[in-house]
Parts: sequence; structure tokens; C-alpha cells
Amino acid sequence: MLALEPFYINSMPQNPHLARAWHYLNLHRLRLLVLFLCVLLPLWVVGEIAEDILAREVFGWDNGILLWFHANSSLTLDPFVLFFTYLGGPIVMPLASLVIVIALLSQHQRSRALFFGLAMLGELLINQGAKLLFARPRPDLWAHLVEEKAFSFPSGHAMASSAFVTAVVLLLWYTRWRNLSVALGALFVVLVCLSRLYLGVHYPSDVLSGSLASLAWVVGLRQIFRNKDPDVLEARARLNENSQPEAQL
Repeated sequence: MLALEPFYINSMPQNPHLARAWHYLNLHRLRLLVLFLCVLLPLWVVGEIAEDILAREVFGWDNGILLWFHANSSLTLDPFVLFFTYLGGPIVMPLASLVIVIALLSQHQRSRALFFGLAMLGELLINQGAKLLFARPRPDLWAHLVEEKAFSFPSGHAMASSAFVTAVVLLLWYTRWRNLSVALGALFVVLVCLSRLYLGVHYPSDVLSGSLASLAWVVGLRQIFRNKDPDVLEARARLNENSQPEAQL
């Protein structure tokens, strides 16, 4: 650490306005990186895919990946896949979300409850609006084990599971459960998304866009509520005392 101090001091701009900007960027560089990776970059990817879908362009890799899943399907895997599709569906996700909101309210954590509720309600509205806007037909490469009537883009299961997990992880970010929630949450989202491909009811671009859109939405929404979170304020105070970069979510 001592070896880095001269570099930081010598690299500071002499102009006071630039110096304040430099200090802000240095202090918040980790958080800015997180926002780029979790909000701006996902939105750019979703925008690129959405633009091509709106133009009715076809992704060659969509059908190729689906056919690979179908070629490797089996009666043994079917119940496992159906189970995770059910967990990420329109029954379990809303009920689990309602339980979390009620639990937070019972602990007088209104700001966190509002954040979680808006995260899940927002992803639902975004998903339904996008489905109507793009009106992308579902893939029809083989007979499906489940019947889906809504449009394909973006995947509702991918959006709901990703929004749910992202919101839970952000609420647990300053607890001892952070690493476990990240690992189990990521595994859950991956299994839900893969189940939709295995069943052939979504294109990979539907699933990818849904997950990235929810990630960007929830992390972006978090920025509105983070200044009301006591855990964030406590962590920020500790970092400011030590002049350490801020990476709170």
C-alpha cells in the first residue's frame, strides 16, 4: 500500500475541479465498474438482440442450440426439467416474492420490501410489454412437453428467476449469506433457463435477453434505494474513513 501512495498523489490533476472528479472516480471506481457490467453492458446486449428481432432477423445459433438440447433429451431428465420450469413459473415466483415482502414488512424494513416488490412487479411489466411489442412466435421444432400460449421474447421464466435472485442477493450483500446466495441463486437461474431450452419453448436469445434485462433492471433500481439501506450507509462510512473504493450494491 505504501508503494501506491506516491503514484496516487503524483497522478492527481492540479486543477481543483479535475482533482475532485479524479478523487470521486478513484473512490467509486469499483461501483462504477459494477454498474457498467451489470447495467450498461447487459442493456447493450439486449438492445442488439431486440433490434434484430424487431427486424424479424433469424439467429442461426438459436435453432442449433435448441436442436442440441432435443437430441440429448431423455425420459430421465424430463421430470427434473419440468420441476425447475415450475419453480421459475408464474405460481412459485409470485408466491415466493409475496412471502419475502411480507417478511420484510414484518421486520419494519419498508424500504427493502418496497425495493423487492418493485423489482418483481417491474420485471413482470417489462416482460409483458416486450412480449406484446415484439410478438415473437415461440419455436416450433418438436412437440413440447408443456403448452405455452404467450409470445416468446423475452422469456418470462428467465426474467422472473433472474430478478428474484438478483434482488435476494442484493438484500443479503452485507450478510454472511452473500456468497451462498450468489452461488445458489446463479445455479437456480441457470437451471430454470436451461429448462426452457430443453423444453423447446424459448429460443436461447429469449432466455439470454430476459436474464440480462432483469439484471439491469434490478441493479439499476437498487441505486434508488441504496441510500436508504442502513447496511449500505454503515459500509460507506467504514470505507470513507479508510478512503477505500466503494463497491456497494
